[in-house]
Amino acid sequence: MTYEKTLRIAADAANAMHAYLASNPEHRALARKLFTETVTFPDGMAMVFDCTANESGPAKTKFTLTDGTCKQVAVTRPESRVMGDWRLWNGADEYVVHVLPMPVIPVDPVVVRQDVRLSIEDLDRARKHLKAVDPADFQGDTVWMVASVTFPHYDDRLAVYLRGASNRRSVVNAVLSSPEHAVLDMTEYKPTLLGTWSVEYNDVIYQIRLLPPDGYEGPLDI
Repeated sequence: MTYEKTLRIAADAANAMHAYLASNPEHRALARKLFTETVTFPDGMAMVFDCTANESGPAKTKFTLTDGTCKQVAVTRPESRVMGDWRLWNGADEYVVHVLPMPVIPVDPVVVRQDVRLSIEDLDRARKHLKAVDPADFQGDTVWMVASVTFPHYDDRLAVYLRGASNRRSVVNAVLSSPEHAVLDMTEYKPTLLGTWSVEYNDVIYQIRLLPPDGYEGPLDI
């Protein structure tokens, strides 16, 4: 009779074992078990998976078949793999363990957003530089932080900048930075200001939505 079971191993555990299974000396360690897992069959037999380190060479993996008293019945030869089918026999009975990677469950990113209403003065200033035709209206080689927000529970800051030049119209981008002011990520440059600016980092989508003042009836062409 053939008994079959599936053993799923998490990616971090599999990656760690693969490092020790490689022949790199830096991944060798004193002889010890790095990973062990037991699969039990309906008839009481069990197959025990071991990955054992070796200071004189790469680690090795094997399966041991045991009975209900934990007595060893059979053992595979040492191998340098983790995944795949492992088979052992006890008389006419065959025991098979299919070792597979743990499925990765996608995690929906958390979205945090804050709205910022700009003043009429800020809109007029931005329009002047973003729509400039006369070089006299170019922003010049300066950077203007139009708006910024710090998100509760995260402490990261998302800021929107108007970036000028002396020979062209200004452009806009958003920059996510840590509490220590290190840049974590940023958006591409765009020729518009209003709307939602988004940066995704570590499964969190940070958003800042730039809006005109309440009751504003002027042009929204920026």
